[in-house]
Amino acid sequence: MGGCSVLVLRIVFIVLTVMSMINTMAALYMPDWMSFNCFFNTCHVGLFRSCINSVCGEASAPSAKVTAVIVILSLLFQIGALIYAICTYCIVKIATMFTPAGVLTGVGAFLNIVALVYWMTQAPSDYEMKEGNLLNSKTYSLHGMILSSILLIVGSIIAMFVQHMIKTGRMK
Repeated sequence: MGGCSVLVLRIVFIVLTVMSMINTMAALYMPDWMSFNCFFNTCHVGLFRSCINSVCGEASAPSAKVTAVIVILSLLFQIGALIYAICTYCIVKIATMFTPAGVLTGVGAFLNIVALVYWMTQAPSDYEMKEGNLLNSKTYSLHGMILSSILLIVGSIIAMFVQHMIKTGRMK
């Protein structure tokens, strides 16, 4: 497998990371965001305002704020992985140093799963006390986090695979 294969896998990794970031942001968009149905509408004007409101807004349940903080941390790791993946190949051209991108993506996936488990284990009363649609948003946000976690795990595996193939001389 030649340099072309490495480039293709890196492009796949970057695409997966971007898709994951879109879904991670979608998971923060409450109360009525459905990431599966509106995947490509994440540039909505209210998206980033809603991300902030998820953490600071009075209408957000306490567990929603904690979850939002964890997911935002995950998003930062995803951004780091994306920057690293692009810079090492397009700018610095260090083709053999792809492992950090996979590690960053893996940490992002881990944080997403932590947020997912925390979100799922919260008492229903935490949401019922707030606006009714916040309870429904729990399900919609889960969709975004689950899809994001899957994309991150696949991306991390691809990054590690590329590194392994380069080390063993099967890729250049």
